[in-house]
Amino acid sequence: MDLERLLNIEKMAPSATEPDSNIEHTKVSRKPLQLSGALDSHESFDVTPVIGREFPHANLVEWLEAPNSDELLRDLAITISQRGVIFFRAQHNLTNDLQKQLILRLGELTGRPATSGLHIHPLLNSDRELGGSDPEISTISSVQNKQYYRRAVASELSPKKQSTAQWHSDIAFEPVPADYTSLRLVELPKTGGGM
Repeated sequence: MDLERLLNIEKMAPSATEPDSNIEHTKVSRKPLQLSGALDSHESFDVTPVIGREFPHANLVEWLEAPNSDELLRDLAITISQRGVIFFRAQHNLTNDLQKQLILRLGELTGRPATSGLHIHPLLNSDRELGGSDPEISTISSVQNKQYYRRAVASELSPKKQSTAQWHSDIAFEPVPADYTSLRLVELPKTGGGM
């Protein structure tokens, strides 16, 4: 099996519902969230001086089910906001439903609007052949991406040509883009690229 078939990543993100144009926008002033120290007992290290932190032995499912889960996840959300990206290895018991629960709770614990939920990508989840049927899970697959753009170029819908196995997904176009997203590699290549 080639590397293109092996790259299959799931992504979830909260986003807002359609904005109500009748709502008057007011400035809300809140104090920045402060770390409680709930993560201090978990081994971690900064990946670079500027961005990224890894928790090499943490288990996200255990954090979701812990008695102090709210404190752990709130501090995790703050750490993500400070470091930009957080890495967890070997999350073998993290299911799709638990991953969705994680992203929803990160948002809930940091003040996301009650009208926000998980993002449903209009392109990646509309007519896909790979990655399941859950519309709240966006599967990023180089194989699927290549098929989509091959059809689009053939029908002259898009001049874009995909000649490499690169992938990318962006939801910055949304009225309220996601505060948190989660990527999970579900098919590991035999060499390279694995976490």
